[in-house]
Amino acid sequence: MGPLEALNTLSRNVTDDTTPPFSLNIITSHSRPASTAPKTGQGSLVNQQVIATHGYCYDPQNPTADLLDGIPEAEFLLVPGGLGPPNDERPGIAEFIKQYHAAYLKGHEDRYLFTVCTGAGLAAQAGCLDDIYATTNKVAWKYVTPYGPKTYWIADARWVDQGNIWTTSGVSAGTDGMIAWMSKIYGRDIAEKVTDGMEYNVMSDPRNDPFGKRLNVQDVPGQSGLPPPET
Repeated sequence: MGPLEALNTLSRNVTDDTTPPFSLNIITSHSRPASTAPKTGQGSLVNQQVIATHGYCYDPQNPTADLLDGIPEAEFLLVPGGLGPPNDERPGIAEFIKQYHAAYLKGHEDRYLFTVCTGAGLAAQAGCLDDIYATTNKVAWKYVTPYGPKTYWIADARWVDQGNIWTTSGVSAGTDGMIAWMSKIYGRDIAEKVTDGMEYNVMSDPRNDPFGKRLNVQDVPGQSGLPPPET
């Protein structure tokens, strides 16, 4: 919820004559509420549900059918993480991200795909992270990175900026990455208004991430063909 709160605060600070108010669409499979509770196994007593505003209908018997019917076009797609969806739901979500990215975001310098935590695995499964640098939650590192065999996964990174694709690590790193994106797009003054409004002490260095070393995870160059990133 940290990155969403940052966007919520931003929406109250960028509302001049040239910038229309923001709106938020929450898109899920079949418009079902999105829950932090796992479908199976041990969950938590403080699970949360978010009510969807729109939904897509994925049919595994017709996996490449159009999923964008009735889905509003937007300039920013945020893919959250957490425990992630059950394996049987992953193909549908990945296909939706693939179609949405291709239709509305790809090729537009001013439109963005932004992932938080294990959401990078879904974007990678959709092929959106092929041949670029990315990162994800370090606790889930060995689970997520195989979904992006053509991605260069950077272990010591809180977030990775690849132009119109941003990937971030855990919840706080997702918020830091969101603030960095705001600073880049709207300017430092606006970003500071957001952090002041949240009373959030932001981490501004994307490579100041101790969790890769602490959890003993390493970069995964995969089949990206990219050189090691600059430090």
